Amino acid sequence: MVAVATAIQESSLRTLDHGDRDSVGLFQQRPSQGWGSAAQLRDPVYSSGKFYDALVRVPGWEGAPLTEVAQAVQRSAFPDAYARWEKAAGTLVVDTWGAQAVTMDFAACAAETHGDPAENFSAVNPRSPAQAIAAARKAAGQTGWYRRCGQFVAEAYGYAYSGSATANAQWDRLHAAGLTHPDDTTPPAGALLFYETGDPAGHVALYLGDDLVASNDIMDSFHGEGKIAVVPRGELTDGLWRLRYLGWAEPVFPDAGGTGTI
Repeated sequence: MVAVATAIQESSLRTLDHGDRDSVGLFQQRPSQGWGSAAQLRDPVYSSGKFYDALVRVPGWEGAPLTEVAQAVQRSAFPDAYARWEKAAGTLVVDTWGAQAVTMDFAACAAETHGDPAENFSAVNPRSPAQAIAAARKAAGQTGWYRRCGQFVAEAYGYAYSGSATANAQWDRLHAAGLTHPDDTTPPAGALLFYETGDPAGHVALYLGDDLVASNDIMDSFHGEGKIAVVPRGELTDGLWRLRYLGWAEPVFPDAGGTGTI
């Protein structure tokens, strides 16, 4: 993913025969800086190999911010430029090679869930549970999600929409498919937690592990703010809302589609 984001920034994924000073190729590497000859650097396989050789020498590259890792390799005059391509690169990598190919940024989030049951989901989504958890954490503080709980958890998993009209409708569909665990209070990280709210919509939140959930609306400063917050599970059942916990379900989104924005 780092290499793809870097190549998007440097060359728009084109094997260029020109660039700043003597820079050439996908990564605009410079022969004068010891990357190889101009002919070699115009070979995507060679230039990618040289990029990866430098990448794996960056200490802690798997868990560091993408833009910092890319800059450690490239030493660009615009060190923050790579961050803008992180989502596009992640989407391209997942679409091309699958979610398992995204190897950075998410290790720390996965490690936080060591005290919870390991996920054993049959669901295949654009993002893995660890990636969904990371996306949900990054979304904390965003507003504009008022009464959009189903869309939020779907976007965390990489979709643009959940495919179900309400959280209650999704619960019913998953329950009918045998994918729910009613009243089970030991969900695995990445599970969808469903709640009865007293209205037909219901509520769903994403379980992050370590007794924390990501939820919209729960910590809003004013009605309709729709802010994403990371809170203890008890905030939903014992806090202001006093919701009744229904249980957890695998992260399955029947009829979901599109690409999420978080």
